[in-house]
Amino acid sequence: IKQIARYLGKRASEALAKGKTLILLGDFNVVDPSHKTMQALLESGFEVPEAIRRPTNVDQNKFYDQIAFKTRPGFLDYLGNSHDGNKHSGSVDIFAGAFADEQRTAYQPYFDSLLKEAERKARANAKKKGRKAPKAKDPDAFYRKWRTWQLSDHRPLWVQLKANESGDYLKSLLAHKGKAPA
Repeated sequence: IKQIARYLGKRASEALAKGKTLILLGDFNVVDPSHKTMQALLESGFEVPEAIRRPTNVDQNKFYDQIAFKTRPGFLDYLGNSHDGNKHSGSVDIFAGAFADEQRTAYQPYFDSLLKEAERKARANAKKKGRKAPKAKDPDAFYRKWRTWQLSDHRPLWVQLKANESGDYLKSLLAHKGKAPA
């Protein structure tokens, strides 16, 4: 991760020199915000908003996903440091609406056969190994697992950024005397 972070940090610096910003996002397998994977990103000059250095999986016990960027003030600004009371980054609880806990019975026909098959395989495996048959699977727990296969086991992250190039654009219009720049 250190080598990749250095490489991407160099690319981000080159992009900045050309007036562009690189934003990294994805599953970085960050174990913990203090882990060496996160430190590699930060040491390479990337900023990761403090507000999203939180667990990002559905069970909220893993920190895998990140959004990191390298920019300069006034070019692309992360709005997380404002004191207006608004939230400027976070994660989305994807199961608050779709595949919500209270919707399990509506989706029962779609995962019921998978549940029965999983239980059948567990019984056959136990019998093959001479063990006692396992207890039946908890349908609620199985539903919570099944729904991650339908959407994701990661909570999508978001950040609010301010990118304002309108002044430069208006100046370019003036330079071309009202004609659209090429």
